[in-house]
Amino acid sequence: MPFDIRTTFNEFLVSNEQLDGAEIIVNKQHTLPTKTEKAKKNELQKLVQNIASQYSLDDKIITSGKSLLSFIRGDRSVIFLTS
Repeated sequence: MPFDIRTTFNEFLVSNEQLDGAEIIVNKQHTLPTKTEKAKKNELQKLVQNIASQYSLDDKIITSGKSLLSFIRGDRSVIFLTS
């Protein structure tokens, strides 16, 4: 029988009364960016690179391409300018 981490974790949650009602749901699938999303991401990356160079920073300190893509897709919890 193959090992399934979700089943094992859910069994752990069920066996612990303190965690009653909790479960793990993993349905996240990686989707490739569309041409429009990729174009917007590239445009934003250029802007970030310009800003970073003005302040002598690495553009990765401001944001990553992955974070930009999440922002373009509507995730407004993306954090910019990490240290």
